[in-house]
Amino acid sequence: RTESRTVSRTEDLQTCVRARCSSRQLYAATSNLLDATCTLHQASCQYFIMFERLLRCCVAAVLLFALVQGGSAGLPEKVLEKVRQTRRFLRGLADRSLLGGSVIVHDGRYNVVFEDAYGYAVPELRTPLTRKISLPVGSNTKFFTAVALWQLHERGLLNMDDPVTKYMDNADFNKTTDWCPKLRNGTDCLVPTLKQLMFMGSGMIDTDNCGYAPGSWQLQYCITEDQLSNLVGLKRGILAGVDPAEYFAAMGLWDVPLEATPGTTYKYVNAGFILGAYVVEKLSGLKFGPYLRTHIFGPAGLTNTHYDITYAYNGAIRNRLPDFGYRTVISPVSQEYLDYVGNTSSKDTSYLKSAAAGQVVDITRNWAIPNFVNWGNGAGAIYATPRDMVTWWHTLLFKPQALNLTRATVKQLLTSYNPEEAPKNSGYHFAQGIVVKPNTTVEAFGVTELFYQGGINNILSPFLLKFLNTAPSSPKDTSMVGGVYLNEQLLSVPFNASSCIADNPWGNPVKFDADLCGIVSRGTTNYVASKLFNIWQPGAVPKDPASA
Repeated sequence: RTESRTVSRTEDLQTCVRARCSSRQLYAATSNLLDATCTLHQASCQYFIMFERLLRCCVAAVLLFALVQGGSAGLPEKVLEKVRQTRRFLRGLADRSLLGGSVIVHDGRYNVVFEDAYGYAVPELRTPLTRKISLPVGSNTKFFTAVALWQLHERGLLNMDDPVTKYMDNADFNKTTDWCPKLRNGTDCLVPTLKQLMFMGSGMIDTDNCGYAPGSWQLQYCITEDQLSNLVGLKRGILAGVDPAEYFAAMGLWDVPLEATPGTTYKYVNAGFILGAYVVEKLSGLKFGPYLRTHIFGPAGLTNTHYDITYAYNGAIRNRLPDFGYRTVISPVSQEYLDYVGNTSSKDTSYLKSAAAGQVVDITRNWAIPNFVNWGNGAGAIYATPRDMVTWWHTLLFKPQALNLTRATVKQLLTSYNPEEAPKNSGYHFAQGIVVKPNTTVEAFGVTELFYQGGINNILSPFLLKFLNTAPSSPKDTSMVGGVYLNEQLLSVPFNASSCIADNPWGNPVKFDADLCGIVSRGTTNYVASKLFNIWQPGAVPKDPASA
């Protein structure tokens, strides 16, 4: 309990500092931490008075500097209360081992008002996750790919309205004729344009997510686990990254029919962005990773953002998440789960059966095909910190010149040419690598919101930005909430989401509290992200575009 109190007091102080609280609040938070530390480590108590005196001097100096600079100490009470509410909510989940992830909140003219990390980077070693660790942002990569293509458009190297085959070399795909996608039983070549690839209007079949109903004719073209394992496995004797052309050819996409005429419908398809990355490589003369580093990461100041399709086989990257996400196992567990653990390990499983209902009793790895991230390429192979993601969106929106783009081009990027909403009747559309809420009253951008939830290796990364007025000119005119979440829950017994009651093979059925019920019924990421969005940006929460 004493150790937990010390951790809590540390977080109070971190929150105070990041929120630029008043000198009195800073002094109180630090004094509380010193008091807790003194209790935890009795030997340090003799230094407490000395620390307290030093603290008074430091606080006085900080306050004097603020007065000289003409600044004001502290945030408005309304904002501070939201910070407290956020910290209480997240810490409450983390204390129960229900949360693993990194969270950030940017609130208009007050800049970043909350930023923290929870859970483990390496559960096996109990290595804590920190704010500086880069995490997989999955399909948030798609926005980078779209920007890269528009950079080439600005340089006159391509036209986004051209068919993609204009920039494809057949030899790169081990083919002798042009790609000629056709409708099922069709005869005409219907090649999507680059722009159609970027707004999910390619007409191509979703061969990897494969979200089709049983019996659908498209299912015969879905990628199998054997195909994917072969693609990302050993190649030429070493573990190597699969470039965009190799992916497209190896998956047999050259011969897969279209399910719709390009430009007429919405369908979430990763392959379109992998083709986009191929075009960037072909026209720039650079591999996609070096292109991103030179033309996007560097100019935007993204110091903790990386692109890697070998999952560190090409060299470990400092402060980057070293493995896949994980699951928190919630009690009560089923007999089947108990047997599974007992039959596959040397663990004493008695703790699984005896734990109180509603507790996290274990942490397990999410199964994933080795080096699953390899195939992500321009669709999902970027790692970043939440802080870098905020910087990235703000740079693109308000400093496009740093990326050699014009404001008019940024507005094009945020314009959806897809006739269908994603999902239907939601008010949201898939623009180019990003989901937007169109609104012509915001003349500069034509939208009121930007949203994306990436997902790869069971790690989800939702980010939502809202403009605070109709004439935004800087980050101070935006509110942004985002995070990357590493863990999901595993409840192995039947659960009724309406009543929040779980079956219990070892006793009476148990009713979960509101937070646990929300996590089990909606998933950790959806539940936590929705709560944070509602604290900071009241309104409907967009849905994951991949599931729309």
